[in-house]
Amino acid sequence: MLRLNLDSCWWSCREGAQRIVASGGGGIVNISARQALEGGVGSAAYAVSKAAVLRLSQVLAAELKPDKVRVNVLLPTVIDTPANRAERSAEAMRHAVSPEAVAKVIGWLCSEESGAVTGAALTV
Repeated sequence: MLRLNLDSCWWSCREGAQRIVASGGGGIVNISARQALEGGVGSAAYAVSKAAVLRLSQVLAAELKPDKVRVNVLLPTVIDTPANRAERSAEAMRHAVSPEAVAKVIGWLCSEESGAVTGAALTV
């Protein structure tokens, strides 16, 4: 779980940040999960790995700010996908967020409209 969630984020940020700095600045948006804040029975590995993504994003936001790189992180609840619908009850899916809604927030965070936002952890 750490390799999947944290290592992939670490390497993506490392490579992406170098390119963004070279181009004069920009934004990185990482995806964590609401469970990074709340945890839950049976979710230790997932919650800890997503909490690590949250903390990594906040540290990178501070470290990369002088280089005009904004780093923010999203903490979605369950995302409404076919796989999640198949695994979860209708009640669990009642508050699921659509992939399109997540994409809109990511788009906004990458736009000039959010140019002053860095280090934010947004729940969606």
